[in-house]
Amino acid sequence: MHRLHKMGFTTSKSYSSLFIQKVLKGPVRILLYIDDLAITSPDLAEIDQVKSQLLDAFEMKDLRDVHYFLEVEVTPPPPNNILIFQRHCVMKCCTNLA
Repeated sequence: MHRLHKMGFTTSKSYSSLFIQKVLKGPVRILLYIDDLAITSPDLAEIDQVKSQLLDAFEMKDLRDVHYFLEVEVTPPPPNNILIFQRHCVMKCCTNLA
């Protein structure tokens, strides 16, 4: 967290694992959960810059586009939107009930 604050991110008042950096083309958001993180921004160049700074500070892997995060399915429909589904989690629960 200290590294993110040094990079200009602030902690969300409503969710302590969400970090936001205000930039000209729209905010960069990092959602952090234990050792996983998801980075979003309307500007791909900003995402690349943040990833580069994080790679300089930490050993990490870039798994590219997110498909699942915390058992939530993430699907990017056009244009520039994101849909999230909990279908995977529901199906897993229903299978365990049968």
